Parts: sequence; structure tokens; C-alpha cells
Amino acid sequence: MKIQSAFLILAGLVCLSCSNGHLAGGNGSETTNGMTGVAQAVNGSPASGALTTAIRIDDWYPGIVSGALPCDTVRTDSLGRFSFSNIPVGSYRVVISDAGYAAMFDMQINLSDSIYSAGTVGLGATSRLSGQVPNSDASVKLRLAGTTFETTPDAAGNYSFDGVPQGNVNIVAVNGAVALPIASVAVGSNATTNAGTDSIPQGFLLDDFDDGDAKSLWNDVNSSSIWYAYNDADRGGASELLPLGIRDYFTKGITDSGAWKGKSAHAEFCLAGPLANPSGAIACNLERDDKHMLDMTNLSSITFMVRGKGTIRFSVITQKVLDYPVDRQTGHLGYTFSAPANWTQITIDTSMLKPSPDSPQDTDVLKWSDCCDSVRSIVIGSWEPLPGDTVDLWIDDIRLNGVGGTDIR
Repeated sequence: MKIQSAFLILAGLVCLSCSNGHLAGGNGSETTNGMTGVAQAVNGSPASGALTTAIRIDDWYPGIVSGALPCDTVRTDSLGRFSFSNIPVGSYRVVISDAGYAAMFDMQINLSDSIYSAGTVGLGATSRLSGQVPNSDASVKLRLAGTTFETTPDAAGNYSFDGVPQGNVNIVAVNGAVALPIASVAVGSNATTNAGTDSIPQGFLLDDFDDGDAKSLWNDVNSSSIWYAYNDADRGGASELLPLGIRDYFTKGITDSGAWKGKSAHAEFCLAGPLANPSGAIACNLERDDKHMLDMTNLSSITFMVRGKGTIRFSVITQKVLDYPVDRQTGHLGYTFSAPANWTQITIDTSMLKPSPDSPQDTDVLKWSDCCDSVRSIVIGSWEPLPGDTVDLWIDDIRLNGVGGTDIR
């Protein structure tokens, strides 16, 4: 079953601990008076006592996945009315359930000090969603992203979710803190919905930095696979890299203080003139040498944990772009995002890797399939900052999904 990248915004955004009260999180000054609505039963009467859950979904753009997020649960009153108070600005998925019937919808809260109305929400028949993931194991749980639905596959990988509302849902596999997209399914009014057979993406852990050295975990095979940091000094710039010394010794940026788990890599880019486009980044060599680059044809996505400040671009450096004239090598494929303030898992599907806007490669409509057999390195750094900007980057647990150690060796 094909995974639609547009649905990745929801993957892993699940909260399993709901409390009666108001939703917390976000900027405490950005609250609304509430979210209200009316639940209507199938016969048109008020759905009294219906369980209503609102789950906060983090930054609303493709690629973002995260851990547990604030959520709240209330029951409708005798007139079918529900209300949530003191809700931070953000995006929400609301699920209403009552006696075998349910409804699901999304709502965006944009302005402070306002009451947002969902109007009348009609409940409909639910479905049992089932399928199989043959390569599952006992450590994996499956969830419907943005909801509290969770299940564990049996020994054969068979699974089912009962009472699923009608609408599009995303099935994700969760193993520890890592959430990987499995499938997107349209659930209708039939008693059962078959999601078919899918596989949990297999990934190669490029690095989790817990060993504290600058070598990637692929270094055992490829001794040139190392992490390094750089700035615009070679171009006459005056940007600074922190912590001091990280440009020469990447290990100075590997720390357990503020880490996601174990140790994480941290670099701060203090961007300064005289260049109009100051820059700073961390990078990891992947190729063995100029003649032995990585064939990443089987790569499906890249997953990593990140937090920080500023605009970040994750780029994949390929020989296809380096074959352009030197002054035209400006459009390496990548994905640009705003660094989240808290540790967040991001999944970049290969279809989301695009050339830099207005670059020669963008004009040529260069695609990942054109470049995937000549990967040389990855670069994670600042994107189009202004002199005086500071970009803070924390990163951990970088996984190359769809490939295994034997594929990239």
C-alpha cells in the first residue's frame, strides 16, 4: 500500500494519557477561551454522554512527527454539547465516540482570546480496521496517528483496530521513541475495512552519537565516514561555530547535557557578515572515495530526532549535482524545516527531497531518482539566514529507512 507523504504530518502524533481539564502546552500566553461543538446521533437526536477527545498536533507541515502531545477528554452534556477551555493556539484532531458510533475531524486554532465552534458534528457508523505487518515483532505497537487508537500485532503480524471513525487515517509503527509510517487508509461505513499487507520500514542507524566520537556507525566498514562541522570562513565569512573548537574537533559538540537520550550532537551557528548569505552546518561523509559512492536506490525515508532554533535544511550531496559546472552546483536535494523548540522526530520521505529553489537543478526538475545512486554525504545546517541570526541545532538518532547495512556497504 502506497504511503502518501502528505499524511506524514500526523505520523506519531499520539497522546495516550488524557486528563479532564484543559489542554496545556505551547505558549501559555496564546490561549483561546475554548472550542465548542454539538454531537448529533445517527437518528438526529443529541448524542448525550459521548466521549470526546481533542489531541494537539504539533507544527502543521509535512515531515513532522513527534512523541506524546497534550490531549483532553470530556463528555457531551444532555444536549450533545462539548467544550474545551484554555486551548493553546495550534492544530487539533477531535474524536467523538458513543455506543458504536463515532466521528473524527481536524480543527485549526489560530487566534487568541476567541471561541472556536466546530458546529454540529454527526456521528456515523464505525469500522473494524485490520491488516497484517509480517515483519513485526513483540516490541512494536501500531497506532492510528493523531488518535488514541493503539494495538499490538500478533505473532503472525495480524492486527485490528475496533470502532474506527470514518475518514482518512494513518497507521504508524512505534518502537520506543521512533514512529515509522506504515499506510494511509480511507475508512468507510462498512463494518470492516481491510488495510491489506504492509511492511514496517527497515532502517539503518547512521548514528545515535552515544559512543561520543566523530565516527558514524558505518565507520566500521567505511573508515572515511566521519562527522564534521564547518562555517563560511573558507569563503571569507565571519560566522562563529559553538561550542568553540567544534570545527576542528566535532566531539566537542557531542554531549549528554540536554540530549534526547544518551548523547546528542549540538552545534550553534552565530551567523555574521560580511557575506550576504552566511552559513554553518554539520555534515557526515558517506562515500568510501571518489569512485565508490553510495547507491541509495532503496532508501524510502530519513528519520531523525531534532530540536533547536532557526530554519534548517537537511541536504543529501550527490555526484549528479557535483557533475554540474562549479558555479552551478547550488541545488543539492534537501528538505527545509523550522527547528522545533522541543525534541521532535522528523521523517523526510524521499519524494520530499527537492532541489534548492531557483537553482539550476530546480530548473532541470532534478528528482531523487536521478541522484540516488551517487550519494556522497549529508549536510544539516542553516538555510538562508541573515547576518546576525543564530541557528541552534540539536540532532540524534539518524536513520536511513528502507536500507540495511548490507545495502549501503
